[in-house]
Amino acid sequence: MSIWDKYPNFTDEELRDVVAITAQVLLESETVPADLNQDILKMSPLAISGQLSPILQKEDPSLEKGQVQQLLEDEETSTQISLKLLEEVRKYPEIADRVAAAYEARSKKMVVAETMLLTGALVVLAMKLKEIRWSKKEKVIKFDKAGKEVKSFIVGLLKGIV
Repeated sequence: MSIWDKYPNFTDEELRDVVAITAQVLLESETVPADLNQDILKMSPLAISGQLSPILQKEDPSLEKGQVQQLLEDEETSTQISLKLLEEVRKYPEIADRVAAAYEARSKKMVVAETMLLTGALVVLAMKLKEIRWSKKEKVIKFDKAGKEVKSFIVGLLKGIV
């Protein structure tokens, strides 16, 4: 049984692990921009909101950094964002399979607070990565639609629409 069979009914622990693993899988792509590295997985919601705000403001200029930070720090909305992003990831079998394989191999558990940190990192990765490829032999996965979907979802949350 794959971890994806449980989507969206993950336990808190499973969600933390799947979010962390998905972020790591995206970071392993050869197409990750130079300004994104492993440090993004350790950034606070404040730091992440500084990266996300300009991206989200392109869709809605009235959004403020503080709103984005509050959204990321809220456990309920952080979970909603993670699930939306994982929904998008599931649409790409190459990515979903990598996440499932890494999940199966993982034995180390993460602490609760890390989910909020990782959600922000995962969102930044999803919005900044336009395409994903892990080696020159593998096909390039166009990922920009997923980023747009998540961006619209977050803007909706911030505006109280979702």
